[in-house]
Amino acid sequence: MLETEQVFRPARKRGLILQAGFILFIGSAATAAIVGALNFGAGSGFVLLLLLFLVLLTVLPVFIYRFMALQSARYVLDRDGLRIHWGLRGEYLPLPEIEWIRPVHDTGFILTKPPLSLPGAILGKIKHPDLGTIEYLASNEDDLVMVATQSKILIISPENKVQFLIAFQRIMEMGSLIAVQAESKMPIAFVEDVFRHRMARIFLISGFFLALMGFISTALFIPTAPEIPLGFNSQGLPLPPVPSEQLFFLPIAAGLIYAFNLLLGFYFYRKQEFQVLSFLLWITSNLVSFLLILATILLGQTTL
Repeated sequence: MLETEQVFRPARKRGLILQAGFILFIGSAATAAIVGALNFGAGSGFVLLLLLFLVLLTVLPVFIYRFMALQSARYVLDRDGLRIHWGLRGEYLPLPEIEWIRPVHDTGFILTKPPLSLPGAILGKIKHPDLGTIEYLASNEDDLVMVATQSKILIISPENKVQFLIAFQRIMEMGSLIAVQAESKMPIAFVEDVFRHRMARIFLISGFFLALMGFISTALFIPTAPEIPLGFNSQGLPLPPVPSEQLFFLPIAAGLIYAFNLLLGFYFYRKQEFQVLSFLLWITSNLVSFLLILATILLGQTTL
């Protein structure tokens, strides 16, 4: 007898290892770039290393999101349909709307994978001349299964593909218990939902502008002082002065904290019982940025 629901997960081990490797590599490269920039002093080398750091910092959240999404990804079959959970992406396909499900290699269609697909993250949409738009929510190209509905085609990759197909065939034979509506959740819709909350909107926007003000205040201060001391020794005396460009470390640290807390806050916000943690993270980002701006101002006063 079929259980109330059956949960199938995509193959995760290889993808998690690969995504974790990218995270460690990019994080290490970004760390090396910022340390090199801070030790380089003034000049074009400092600017190039800083730009490299910012590029790597932009790419890093993509792999962090893919790692977290794969960790929690699942396909859930029940008497009423198929639920797909992949990070902030969600899809609910009612049983009556599903026309057929079969392995991709049995369909006879030659399909390409979405751009930038990797093990653990075969994600995105492609255009097929016969089938139209196809969306991938899969991790392993050996387990690909095509799900055709009245309005869309999805490709998933349950690790136990044969068991998944058997379970689907059984619920098709048993039929749906109740009529349900199809649902589709997109990451952008989730972000819009967060921004509908007044306090969340205030903390996120103010955190962004405080982080931006940190960069602006630092850029305005650097031309006024070629060298500054960054700290004090055990006797309370200022450390030897260093090129003032190294002061960029403060707004960069604030930006890193803002980005990290932003992503982690989105993760906790999905469940109402954890939303208070999201607000604590976003408040912390504002506080850190404010304190680092204040530190920049105080350093500026000590050099006057």
